[in-house]
Amino acid sequence: MSSLVGFYPGSFDPLTNGHLDVIERACKLVDTLVVAVGVSATKKNPLFPHQDRVAILEQVLPAIGKRTNTEFRIVDFSGLMVNAARDNGAKLIIRGLRDTTDYNYEMQMVGMNAQMAPDLQTVFLPSSPPVRHISATLVRQIAQMGGDVRCGKRAQGSRHAVAPARQCALPSLPQGERVLWHCPRSSCIPACMKLASRKVLLVIGGGIAAYKSLELIRRLRDEGAAVRCVMTAAAQHFVTPLSVGTLSADRVFTDLFDRSDEHDVGHIRLSREADLIVVAPATADLMSKLAHGAASDLASAVLLATDKPVL
Repeated sequence: MSSLVGFYPGSFDPLTNGHLDVIERACKLVDTLVVAVGVSATKKNPLFPHQDRVAILEQVLPAIGKRTNTEFRIVDFSGLMVNAARDNGAKLIIRGLRDTTDYNYEMQMVGMNAQMAPDLQTVFLPSSPPVRHISATLVRQIAQMGGDVRCGKRAQGSRHAVAPARQCALPSLPQGERVLWHCPRSSCIPACMKLASRKVLLVIGGGIAAYKSLELIRRLRDEGAAVRCVMTAAAQHFVTPLSVGTLSADRVFTDLFDRSDEHDVGHIRLSREADLIVVAPATADLMSKLAHGAASDLASAVLLATDKPVL
């Protein structure tokens, strides 16, 4: 018995949890899913170059394929979608629907595709409620304007959705938090922000993963960022402030009252001076403090007080 091949086209700029929702459910319908990344010479100001979008899919899809027992093929396509689907042996074209606007557009496409390729059938997969509001276009616009695209639903009492170290977006976070887009690579910190000459405040939590903060400091500085660090007491059991300070070439702050004078409150000034705050590792203890609004140390006080992007 021959396998059923599905064809899921898109720009995937960026790959969102809305796309992943469609992909996961399409796996229940086909044996092989061809994920086709469109190449458009007319599209201006993409968030990710074409090769990066392909690379992100290559990192994300194997886990889904293993979980669903589905084979994936990632291909480029330009020109007519029906020709690309036929070239890849597909019998079904998979399309996601968010609302009536999508439906009206897709119905026109189905009519035209049926005239050109009557052997191909289109399957509509309505978006699941938790991701129905997510649009790659909106996510891209928000990101390019410097907005926080990581959090759609925040934990009660939490002002930010802080992803674990080196994973700037996951399908779900603790405390019911959700993210909008998916990029498993540390190079997206965030991808829309050029790090050259940016001021990054790195909050280092406790746990064995605190060792990785040293490599993160190196990478941030290699990208041209100025890095200043705040360490929790637990983090100092794994890496010393001296090591962190040597790599960052700046003072390391460890206490709530390290930076204050008669005019400024220390944690507020630290957050004001940063362009981006990175939390690595984001430990359960630190996340619990944020969820309950407990500013019991410098790290939690900075994160609860800031209005800057938090990663």
